[in-house]
Amino acid sequence: MCPQPAEPHLLIDPDEVERFDRGGGVATLPYVGKWNSGDAVITTGQTVFQPGTGPPPHSHNVEESVLILDGEATAEIDGAFFDLEPGQATWVPAGVPQRFLTYGGWSPDRIEAAVERAHAASRAWAR
Repeated sequence: MCPQPAEPHLLIDPDEVERFDRGGGVATLPYVGKWNSGDAVITTGQTVFQPGTGPPPHSHNVEESVLILDGEATAEIDGAFFDLEPGQATWVPAGVPQRFLTYGGWSPDRIEAAVERAHAASRAWAR
C-alpha cells in the first residue's frame, strides 16, 4: 500500500493535523483547504467542543454542511433549535445565522464541517 496518494489527492491523518484553538473550549482540526490543496473548492475540518461550549450565532458567505460525529448537540439555525445526535447532519445556506451548542455532559462533542472555499474569506458574527 502507498503511504500517500499522488498529488493533487490528499490523505489526512487527524493525528498529524495541527489543532487550531478557537477559544472558549472549541478547537478545530483543519483537514482540506487552501493551506494544503490549491485544487480544493471546499474547506473541511473536525471541530471538538468541550462540554457546555459553542460559538455565538454567526453566518458564512457560503453554504455549510455539518455532521455530528460524537455527543449530542443543539443546532440553532435562523432562530429555530434542533436537537442532534451522532450521524445526523445539517445544511445551512449562505447568510443564514447558525450555531451549535453542546449539552454540557462529561465528554467532548465532535462535528465535521464542510464549506466552500470562499468561507475562508468572510464570516459575519450575528449580535
